[in-house]
Amino acid sequence: MKPKAQAFLRRYWPVLTLIGAPLLLFAPIVLGRVWYWGVPLLQFYPWQRMAAEYYQAGQLPLWNPLLGSGAPLAANLQTGAFYPLNFLYLLLPTEHAMGYTAMLHVILAGLFMYAYLRTMKLAPLAALIGALAFELNGFLIARAGFFSMTAAVPWLAAWLWRTEKLQSAVSNRQSAISNTLWLALVIGLGVLAGHAQTAVYGLVFISLYFAWQAYSKRAALRFSVPRSLVLFVVAVLLGLCLAAVQLLPAAELTRESQRAGGLDYTKIMTHSFWPLRLLTLLSPDFFGSPAQNNYWGYNNYWENAAYIGLIPLLLALHPIWKRIRRKATPGPIGFLATTALVSLVLAFGWFTPIYPFLYNTVPGFDLFQGPARWLVVTLVALCVLTGFGMQHLIDHGVSRKATLRLILLGLALCFAGLAASFVLKGRAETFGPATLRLGVLLALAGALFQAKLQNPKPQIILVMVVVLDLITAHFALNPTLPPDIYRAANPTAEAIQAAGSNGRVFTFAQDEEQIKFGKYLAHKTADGQTVFDGFGPHDLAYWLGERAALLPNASLIDRLPSANNFDSLIVGRYQSLLDQIAAVPLEQALPILSRLHVGYVVSPRELNLPIVTRTSDVIVYRNDQVLPRVWVAPAESDLNSVSEIVPGSLVESLTDSGNAVTIRAASAQAGWLMLSDTFYPGWQALVDGVPVEIRIANEAFRAVRFPAGSHTIEFRYEPQSVTLGLIVSLASLAVIASGLTLLILRDARR
Repeated sequence: MKPKAQAFLRRYWPVLTLIGAPLLLFAPIVLGRVWYWGVPLLQFYPWQRMAAEYYQAGQLPLWNPLLGSGAPLAANLQTGAFYPLNFLYLLLPTEHAMGYTAMLHVILAGLFMYAYLRTMKLAPLAALIGALAFELNGFLIARAGFFSMTAAVPWLAAWLWRTEKLQSAVSNRQSAISNTLWLALVIGLGVLAGHAQTAVYGLVFISLYFAWQAYSKRAALRFSVPRSLVLFVVAVLLGLCLAAVQLLPAAELTRESQRAGGLDYTKIMTHSFWPLRLLTLLSPDFFGSPAQNNYWGYNNYWENAAYIGLIPLLLALHPIWKRIRRKATPGPIGFLATTALVSLVLAFGWFTPIYPFLYNTVPGFDLFQGPARWLVVTLVALCVLTGFGMQHLIDHGVSRKATLRLILLGLALCFAGLAASFVLKGRAETFGPATLRLGVLLALAGALFQAKLQNPKPQIILVMVVVLDLITAHFALNPTLPPDIYRAANPTAEAIQAAGSNGRVFTFAQDEEQIKFGKYLAHKTADGQTVFDGFGPHDLAYWLGERAALLPNASLIDRLPSANNFDSLIVGRYQSLLDQIAAVPLEQALPILSRLHVGYVVSPRELNLPIVTRTSDVIVYRNDQVLPRVWVAPAESDLNSVSEIVPGSLVESLTDSGNAVTIRAASAQAGWLMLSDTFYPGWQALVDGVPVEIRIANEAFRAVRFPAGSHTIEFRYEPQSVTLGLIVSLASLAVIASGLTLLILRDARR
């Protein structure tokens, strides 16, 4: 190897490792396969493809006309419609862009953590081990298909890094303004990534970290503490302003949604961290794994996944143990240990009295479901502690007695695991392999901790063991299929299109749950609990059946308009209408569905309706009572319940461009022009170019006064929340960009 190449590898091998490890973990994606299981197919693919198509057509992706009888698109945080790092969706087919974008963020997670740990003056090996633990941890990888969360998590490490840089700049009287702007930029990007819960927890974490740093450095800072606080607050506010184009529409949607009054207790608490899953911090599959179709723990696997690797965990616990024994330890060990413990207790949710107390007494704790997601803070703290533990090991080593104990304990657990594999049956069969894995890794840890880690060979072996441990733990947690899962023809959609595509498709909530959780994504236990025990067969034909069942929101893949909307935030008045439909028998629901412009009902049940087609899971029925999407109703109609059409009225044309609907209609008498699209703030109407008021009709839809004669009616979606947000975001971006540019030019002239 040439000297220059050798020098390059010696210098950058940690960075190359952090890039290469995710590529190895996600090898099927690199080789052209795609994610499909759960939310990639049912949520993110439909959202991201539609957003990309808007941009490619030169429009902002503000409104989704194909789901929920029309629903906000950009206001849906999880779409990340204004997030710059979603650029791959504009360049690649959506099915591939999903996987590549997720890989990009996993790599960024490692690089950001590495940058922070190097800023804390840790050796490259120590920073690398902590960064590997963060980028390949179970919380992130098990949720990789939840693309908004995958995009948000890495930014917590970036926030930590830039907060430390800001604090150091203030204490050392360096360029504090530059670091303030960099912190604002990464905060803005992290919020734009699209997962509010992760962003809120992250902002709480870095605020506490900043406060702790300011307190611990108060002697050095002296009179700079107020200045430091001001700069940090400015960075946070400027970052939030940068994300205003996303935050203001999202706040509007939250206010208009079914969550406006907060979530109920059971909804929030269901995803709590099961205390027995603490065992999976040592070995990830004590209770099985959906990758092996044998998971049997509480709730679902990914909500409680938190494995950072056994060796990184031992390294994280080492400085805590030293601190407990009142021995000198470098860095923010006490703060990180406390943070990890407090966030872990919060993650327990309803398994302790603490979170229920906070839910009932502290505003804001009723906004997010899933206390287990506090684990993201726990894992950030543990991965930082891993770096400090590795540094201590490099500097001081470990006693031979301690390593010998690890080896002996590991060997004992190996024998116990082998024995358990032969003895234990039923669900407990998972204990044997998990114990064996734990034993092997403990023995390896003991052997590696004895090595001289200042030398290259032991370093490489240690890194390889950590990478292999994390990859084997998480490799199969994101099942893949060929791209045909999205590209293949859908015979159900083709049958509907052949029948005329007269109206939206609709699936009753109970039928959706039966298909989704009765076959494809989970199963129901005898006591009615939903168990995600496995990913099912890796067979393309089987999963094309899920597409053929037209589960919400899969119908959007085939461009079929749907009255359903699988989303966490639904327009409140529209959700109330869906609740009415779910509460009554078919004969009472059918008139409501007809007003929703539902022309096709998809159900596994036998219904008294004409049949369009059948699949192995569902029957598609035709609703012959369906009302048009647009019609003219009599002027004397009660807008709370109207279905009468003015005789002789005619809709001559309808053009839907997503953010606008243009209608040409004629009627001999005046009346109401009814549009069976969801009423929502931001829509404006014009009749022959003259603005008119939009009224709420049939509880959730739109109506405008229609004069007699032939007229052009235009509905435009131009929400003030987006306009104001865009102005604020552009102003913030201008401040950040111009400030950084001037500072860079100033430094270049020196």
